[in-house]
Amino acid sequence: MTEGECGTDCMFIVADGELECVQTGDFVATYGAGQYFGELGLFQRPNESGVLPTRPVSVRGWSDESTVLQIWKHQ
Repeated sequence: MTEGECGTDCMFIVADGELECVQTGDFVATYGAGQYFGELGLFQRPNESGVLPTRPVSVRGWSDESTVLQIWKHQ
């Protein structure tokens, strides 16, 4: 994901590996297995940050908005 680009119509869940989240050049967070990112793209909003792998990574995409909302309710 690239900061400022229009989001996709899905969010991503990290299955394995690690990604780094960067906003305007500054480190924001690290995402590891079980964590998610890109959820704002479901609402066609621009990406607020960029996400880059720091080592080999496997992610899963989720595009069913009703499933995503159910996940949020359980956290």
